[in-house]
Amino acid sequence: MKKAVFYLVLVIAGLSACDDGYLPEGYWPYQVEYMLTDGDSKNWLVTEWVEDDNQVVMTSCADSLRFAFAYITSDSIASYELRKLGDCLTYDTTFLGELTASGGSGYFTDSLYVELSNGTINRYFVKSLTSSYLNMEFVKSGRKTGIVATQE
Repeated sequence: MKKAVFYLVLVIAGLSACDDGYLPEGYWPYQVEYMLTDGDSKNWLVTEWVEDDNQVVMTSCADSLRFAFAYITSDSIASYELRKLGDCLTYDTTFLGELTASGGSGYFTDSLYVELSNGTINRYFVKSLTSSYLNMEFVKSGRKTGIVATQE
């Protein structure tokens, strides 16, 4: 009976390890960058936007927001913000900067560092990341901002 319970617990633990849930520990920075870019480029559709703990309603196509990450070289990722213009057909693209995942020579910790062209560095705190789900917080225009995005 004890063996049966042990194997049942082992099977349940194994199945829960396959969950596409929160950022698992033990990823290297290059693996996080790969999840963001899919090895080339990937667009993330923002489904939730929060500024200073207030939900921003995104109801029209003009409110549509995407983050894009593109692989440039083995140590360089470009990051962009894409917003639809009033005609809802054309995107206004803003280059956010070159991105580096934290961790250096160790495992990824929790931050993406985005270096702007003027040398300023923004820190994006990753709360959760899978190959199809992104939840992060950062400061934009002096406001605490959080997003939830899904792979497009």
